[in-house]
Amino acid sequence: MIRTRLIFIILAVSAAAFGWQALQPVGPAEGIRLSFPLDGTRMSMVPPRGARLIEGDPVQVVLGATTRTPHVMELHRGNPQHTHPDSTRLANGRLHYTVEDHEGGSGGAYATLSGDIQLDDTDITIGVTCTAQSEFTPEPRWCLPYLASLRPGR
Repeated sequence: MIRTRLIFIILAVSAAAFGWQALQPVGPAEGIRLSFPLDGTRMSMVPPRGARLIEGDPVQVVLGATTRTPHVMELHRGNPQHTHPDSTRLANGRLHYTVEDHEGGSGGAYATLSGDIQLDDTDITIGVTCTAQSEFTPEPRWCLPYLASLRPGR
């Protein structure tokens, strides 16, 4: 019992010292909305503060590009057949996804979330791949609030 409390206290102090936070997949992100072309459709989203949005095929959102542990989100044409085993409801649609853990490199282990989001009230399905790398526990679900901000138009 004392050992469990001590471990919890050590983890809490470490989290506070390093600024770690639990990522909560809630509603859409707030901030500056950017517009970009995606597979012939104009889309917009609120990217993470400090991220670079790179237009192309796929559209890339890169957070921490100059660090050893960047986070990358790629958006591309989706598969409306939804072959992924997990799903979650976002503010703008349903995401069907798979998470895979991988061995690491110099920045530690990395994990990938890949899937498709079917936007509500549209026939638009967007494919997504989110990666995260960390020397501790990579969390590729960091992108969920930003995916929840996706919508057609400006």
